[in-house]
Amino acid sequence: MNRLNGSSRFKVRLGSRFRVLLFLVFVAPGVASAQAPRVEVGGGVRWMGGAGLGDPDATMRTASGGSFVQFASASELGPVVAVEGRVGVRLTRSLQAEAGMSYGTTELRTELASDVEGIPDATVAESVTRYTIEGALVASLDGWRWGGLVPFVSVGGGYLRELHEGRTLVESGRMFHAGGGVTVPLRTQMGAGTTIGVRADARAVVRSGGVQFDDDALVVPAVGASVFFRF
Repeated sequence: MNRLNGSSRFKVRLGSRFRVLLFLVFVAPGVASAQAPRVEVGGGVRWMGGAGLGDPDATMRTASGGSFVQFASASELGPVVAVEGRVGVRLTRSLQAEAGMSYGTTELRTELASDVEGIPDATVAESVTRYTIEGALVASLDGWRWGGLVPFVSVGGGYLRELHEGRTLVESGRMFHAGGGVTVPLRTQMGAGTTIGVRADARAVVRSGGVQFDDDALVVPAVGASVFFRF
């Protein structure tokens, strides 16, 4: 009788371990995949402020080796409203890696004045098409969550490409940014596991190169708003 009870207990323990093994083999991978990094796809608009590009006056040399200003000039790159799209992959619970692209147009204006030959002052303008490709790290501040609003901070940088009007000249440069904002989930489709929401942010953008006349860094403000889908 004791042998039977011992055998029964052994079978119970063996059965329990077998069920645990089945759980690890078949169920655990499903749980892990449910906790795997989620993908976020978003798109929206971004406004970026303009910047002065300096005053490169036209200087002429004299026969004696001196110089004089033929005319004065001042150039400015206007603000731009661009459409952008991005894809993000969650690395941890609060950290996400993103890649994005944007497209927009702006205007390069140059004011010509004080011509020594008495030519009236004039303003010359041309359109500039801007493309950007950027990467960023976005950290959610879950401890600062307020209702449905989740604040975040982000840093990133990438490639800048600007085309003059008529595609007569292509300029390239670099961009870096730091900023923050909030995300607001609006709806979750439980069956599909998809979350739909909106996101808004503000950032300081440091750019160099492009249609600038030198490689000095320019700091401009930028704000954006977008819709996102999380899968």
